[in-house]
Amino acid sequence: MTGDARMQFIDRFWADTDPDPVSPENEAKLEYFTRVTQALNLYGTSRLGEWDMRAQYYVRFGRPKWEELNPIRKPDWLHHGDWLA
Repeated sequence: MTGDARMQFIDRFWADTDPDPVSPENEAKLEYFTRVTQALNLYGTSRLGEWDMRAQYYVRFGRPKWEELNPIRKPDWLHHGDWLA
């Protein structure tokens, strides 16, 4: 698409996805850009605009129901501190 047709398509897309067309803000657009910002902060890389699959899922579906902060499996004895004794 060329510049003008592309802008018309984008404007029409956001108008069609607005859940409350009477309100001054487009809540769907606001939620989308909020998720993009959060995904870039959580899963972005040092290269501008680049992210991994976790970020794509975050933008599409929102915050996950659960998170594993350290996905590397450790032996159980490391979690209990037995190695300190």
